[in-house]
Amino acid sequence: MKIFTAKKFSGDIMEIKYKHLLRILEISNKAVTAKTLAEKLKISSRTVMNYIFNINSVIPGLILSSQNGYSLQNSLWKSADLLKQKNFFPQTPDERINLLILKLLLNDKNIFITEFAENIHVSAETIKKDIATMQKNFKNSSLKIFTSKGKIILNGSEQDKRNILSNSINQNLSYTRLSLHELQKIFLTLPVFEIHDILMKTLDKNNFFVNDSIQVNLIRDILITISRIKLLKILDEKICIKLQPITLILIEKIESLCKIKFCENEIQEFQRLIFSYLLPKNFSELSFAELQKIFPTSTNKILEKVIDYMQKNLPFLKLDDNFLVRFSLNLHNFLRRKDCGKITVNPQLEDMKNASPFIFCITKNIVLKIAEFSRKNFTEDDISYLSVHIGLALKKIRKNFLEKIKCGLLITPYFDFDVDLRRDFLKIFGNEIEIIGESKTETNLTQIKTAQLIFSTVPLENNFPTDWIVINPLLTEKNIEEISQKILQERQKNRKNILSKFLSEQIFTENVSSEILNFGDNWNIFGDIYLKIEFVNDIEKNILTIHREKNLKKFKKQHIKIFLDFKFSPTDWEFAFYIVDNLVDYLNNISSNRKLEMKFGL
Repeated sequence: MKIFTAKKFSGDIMEIKYKHLLRILEISNKAVTAKTLAEKLKISSRTVMNYIFNINSVIPGLILSSQNGYSLQNSLWKSADLLKQKNFFPQTPDERINLLILKLLLNDKNIFITEFAENIHVSAETIKKDIATMQKNFKNSSLKIFTSKGKIILNGSEQDKRNILSNSINQNLSYTRLSLHELQKIFLTLPVFEIHDILMKTLDKNNFFVNDSIQVNLIRDILITISRIKLLKILDEKICIKLQPITLILIEKIESLCKIKFCENEIQEFQRLIFSYLLPKNFSELSFAELQKIFPTSTNKILEKVIDYMQKNLPFLKLDDNFLVRFSLNLHNFLRRKDCGKITVNPQLEDMKNASPFIFCITKNIVLKIAEFSRKNFTEDDISYLSVHIGLALKKIRKNFLEKIKCGLLITPYFDFDVDLRRDFLKIFGNEIEIIGESKTETNLTQIKTAQLIFSTVPLENNFPTDWIVINPLLTEKNIEEISQKILQERQKNRKNILSKFLSEQIFTENVSSEILNFGDNWNIFGDIYLKIEFVNDIEKNILTIHREKNLKKFKKQHIKIFLDFKFSPTDWEFAFYIVDNLVDYLNNISSNRKLEMKFGL
């Protein structure tokens, strides 16, 4: 099923009545009723509510509702002038479709095509085209959308409706971040934070937990479940699983809090949902062999194939029990969520991609295999979650030899202060430098003259052949900052030299061939760079083929400037790690790296 992508609504002029409505709320010292707004705007109370729904669909929670009427959330209204210029009418088919899904599934009122079109200032014919697009994208589900006597009707299984609603909420919040605060703005009548607290405390008491970065996805789907039950939209598909005590405890607490009743089908599905997120608190005490006895056969078969792929293609990964327990638990839950039709959003996606393009790329290679073995679709959000496991596994064995500056150390004796100073200095900078020689006197510097940088407690001659910096015996904050800056400068010099040498040996081509574009799933986007990494056994030397475009090339809706196609020997994985992350960083900072770009025509 296609996921509709909602972006910020574009446009320069806000429709006058929307602007007038917001102005009325802005200058009012108290909440304003729908009747009062209708009289001032010369529209019906029902149209007022449609306007407010449309505005909150674009900026969730901007207009607050209470028993006394409507008011603005002042902090959100004042946070950016752009909000006051925002066009509240969806501009693209995807935006209109997302709005329509929310209106169809988050309330029990009939939606008429002419009224919906009028409210967002498009023609009824435009909405009919959007409905036809929706039906095409629903082809792999039970959902069917059509009109009858002017009314828009969405039929299909309740499970598919909840899944498409979950996806639409994700996309509606794509311009901000999926969080409890944003969910509260969508589910105004539900106690979002209380539900979260009940869930977390109950899990903790029963020796379970949910990773912080993924919790909000579970809360989103629980809120959808509660909302649909409140609308008397009950699941019609029955599954047979053994109920766990924690399921019944949570159900009882949610029923009491939200004044609803779960039927048998809903209880079964609720358990299936929460157990696709739960992790045991004692995971560190478990072994991979023990987990294999618990996992279903389908999960074990996929794990077996994925582990075999990693052993053959990424032999530098240390697949010990510590890694396999965490990785397999996470993967098992991913597969469970795919079975439920859920898509997991990671609010840290961009941070994870930018933290290390190398880690993200090799994780994607693994995930492509998981997708092949499981016949399920995975997203970049899924990749980012699994990349944590790969990144931490590599961090344990990575020596960072290319990152470290080769240094000499000259600390002259003074009582036993020199011993303390050496210890404190290495405690602060030990991970950033490699000491290749040490001396205690100025007369014996032969061992450290070949160093890239010398740290000395005494000033050296101005014409000394090696760059140096003085260590203050007190290691003051100012001195530590000066040393840090000097190490950073030397590291930047090293990076440019290493990258320049590597690039001088590589292959450059003009214009991207269609053959390259046919392998789009293997490529990863970082800024205006497309990147692919492959590890090849018995390769004679590491190869980078650089495909350059004189003009930005639009590929998969992205404008791409450079295609970087890496082939590395697995034994050189640390070198690959260094080259990939630094080259992507350099090329995405054009202004600061213009010389490198000009030198190699990038």
